[in-house]
Amino acid sequence: MGSEAVNNGLVDELGSEQQVLDYIESQIGEKPITKRFFREKSFFESIMEAINKNSFYMGQGIGDRLFVNTKMRIMT
Repeated sequence: MGSEAVNNGLVDELGSEQQVLDYIESQIGEKPITKRFFREKSFFESIMEAINKNSFYMGQGIGDRLFVNTKMRIMT
């Protein structure tokens, strides 16, 4: 994907994020300030995340309850 961008003239060269930051710093003479942006979760993704968490804890509770009720007893 990156090499296609170079071949199509969309970028001059390929490099890492750190190389870009170093280049910008060399051009402006100070450390650049960066901020990361993340895609917001859709409503569906938020609902599914909540369901997954609740299902995990519900399953964990069932498993714990089964384990407690099936402890082995050794009689001598």
